[in-house]
Amino acid sequence: MALAWTGVIPLPAGVRDWLGDPEHRPTLLASTDDSASASATDTDGAGEGVDPNDAAMRSYREAFAAASSFSPNPDEPIGIYKFDLAIREHVDSHLANGEINYYVNTADGSIGLFDLESIRQAMGGQAIPGVTYEFAVLRGAGNALMCGQSVEYGKACIQAGGDATPGATNWSLDYGNMNEFLRSVANTPPTAMATPVPNTSDMRGTAYEGSTMTLWYDNVPSTVPTEQPWLGFCSGLFKDYLAQVNRVARYVVHEGADTDGGDITCQLLDFRMQQRSFDTGSYPLVTAFTTQGIEESTDIGRRAMRGEMSCEQLAEEMREFARKRGLPVPDDTPCK
Repeated sequence: MALAWTGVIPLPAGVRDWLGDPEHRPTLLASTDDSASASATDTDGAGEGVDPNDAAMRSYREAFAAASSFSPNPDEPIGIYKFDLAIREHVDSHLANGEINYYVNTADGSIGLFDLESIRQAMGGQAIPGVTYEFAVLRGAGNALMCGQSVEYGKACIQAGGDATPGATNWSLDYGNMNEFLRSVANTPPTAMATPVPNTSDMRGTAYEGSTMTLWYDNVPSTVPTEQPWLGFCSGLFKDYLAQVNRVARYVVHEGADTDGGDITCQLLDFRMQQRSFDTGSYPLVTAFTTQGIEESTDIGRRAMRGEMSCEQLAEEMREFARKRGLPVPDDTPCK
């Protein structure tokens, strides 16, 4: 169930299975019910090239300038997480090819993942025996929280930092990065690809780690208010700071951004205002995989390898680390 594995502290038997193997880390995506609700895109108003005094265009500009009226998610890991935008998209890469469903909080841009098992199957991930995934939330700056149950150890939420949130998602959640992308469009050659979806226009510019991103967006701007530069994992809604409107990215190609050098392609299939929530209040918190937790465990391992502590001292530090960071505390000692 882990988002990372330090490889430094030999935790007791069974804990590694509970935390999972980094070679089989589940894709941090989720599936959900797609019950009918109002569309999140205005399809009746005017789009590009419309008189800025037009009533429809004024509504788009107002949505661009407005903040979401929805409540942001809590800063602390324990609490009730709420989301108000449901997204379904198809992701195609050499490791994953399938539909993913998730929720977004329009106030803070956090992504809520609910049916992780269905997504694991769709993405070809490996199951971890005895572990059930129930919820995960992705935030910017690599912060994430994953909650579930283990047959052996019960319920837990694992808080993670560093590289827990996919890098491209982190990139899109940054205002400066999106502005740089928009500014680069004018100096980037247009795409040679045919328009993959109707009633869209395209823009192509420099994106994550210098890769080139081409996106096709609805010609009609969106009236969904948000201050976040991007809502969604790959496709979704973004703020066009040049045109001063919010737009729906219907089809996105990250050229050469895949791990094998190929493209990552995402197509938006559904985009609607729909709420869902998850309460982490009854889940014990594991903080061993936060940035600080990993630094602490690495320091213990480094001092042990230098011979700066006895076996008994190492065992006691392991037990203290487990108590402090929410991991099962070993009863035995490897020194016997």
